[in-house]
Amino acid sequence: MRDKPAIGRDEIVQTLRSILLEISLDQGNIITLLDTSDGAKVIAELQSTLDVLGTKLNYPQTLVATFDSQGLIEELKTYACQSHMVAIKQKATDSDLTRKRRWLH
Repeated sequence: MRDKPAIGRDEIVQTLRSILLEISLDQGNIITLLDTSDGAKVIAELQSTLDVLGTKLNYPQTLVATFDSQGLIEELKTYACQSHMVAIKQKATDSDLTRKRRWLH
């Protein structure tokens, strides 16, 4: 599952609000933090523990944030494998795919 990047402050805020309805951060660790000399772009390698609908998940990810001239986020890209998160959501919502998998086994 690959989502298109949220571009612009309004899209970023809307995307983060929808994510926070299902996911919360229990613990986050910055492994690597890099930025450009002008500070316009930051790259962070993270190792997080998330609570996804009541299930704990170790979640490595990389974030790339680009800032505008006022220092506000202009673009935010997240790179991570979401398959475990999708499986948790499917199990919690008992989606059609989950029912089909149970039927096949």
